[in-house]
Amino acid sequence: MGDATAFPIDTLKVRLQLHGGSTIECATGLARGGLKDIYRGLSASAFRQATYGGLRLYMMEPICAVLDKATCTTGDRSFLLNFMAGGACGAISSAIMCPADVAKIRMQANVIHYRNPIHAITSIARDEGVAKLWRGVTPTSTRAALVAAAELGAYFTLVDKLAVLFGKNDSWAGGYIQPSTLLSSLVATMTAVVVSFPVDVAKTCMINDGNAGQQRYTGMIHCMAATFRERGLLGMYKGVGPSFARQLVCNAVTFQTYESLKIAFWRVEHYSHPSLAS
Repeated sequence: MGDATAFPIDTLKVRLQLHGGSTIECATGLARGGLKDIYRGLSASAFRQATYGGLRLYMMEPICAVLDKATCTTGDRSFLLNFMAGGACGAISSAIMCPADVAKIRMQANVIHYRNPIHAITSIARDEGVAKLWRGVTPTSTRAALVAAAELGAYFTLVDKLAVLFGKNDSWAGGYIQPSTLLSSLVATMTAVVVSFPVDVAKTCMINDGNAGQQRYTGMIHCMAATFRERGLLGMYKGVGPSFARQLVCNAVTFQTYESLKIAFWRVEHYSHPSLAS
């Protein structure tokens, strides 16, 4: 739900990172292509989020439980513990599901036309080798670890404290929308974008590297150095506006859906959100 809501902004971000130009120019080009161009790769993106995104959230509580035992932590979890657990979740899940990320970016780049993510994955494996599906796995996992550490670390640390602060007012629309969740999503997004965006640029460029028949980069460090040399420091944050907007929309919907699903399906003793448990 979160990814589908924010997908047009994500496509704009990918086009900016790959081709440069102004945001208005890229947005105009996408608009000319119509909805088919704007939502090209949505199936791959949904496939990625349903695997990588779902696995990342699912792993958070078990990894936190392991860290709790290892550090003899009791009571409220610290930001450091949530940060470490989030980083582990992001790195592991993104490494496993790297082919889904490759398919998503290839379909959004729109250099080769793939029918769906399965067609993209099988075509890449057949024409370029299975190893190509894990092309860029280092920057992908690095970026995912940074994003998840910042996002999940900030979110799970803030949401409980803000829920207590808002008290009885932390409930809109019959309890399915919480202002503490929305505010925590905003802070988590800001933290994640600042920390991870240069690696995100490198990840996008490396995954798309060789898509037009020429391979430029030998690794993540080489890609980041070349990008910095060609574009400068500001170039490393090319597309940061759409990226922030995309992640904010996606996170707000994702975390709100996550909390709402707890109401619908989880037993009361599983709730981590005080307003929901009450």
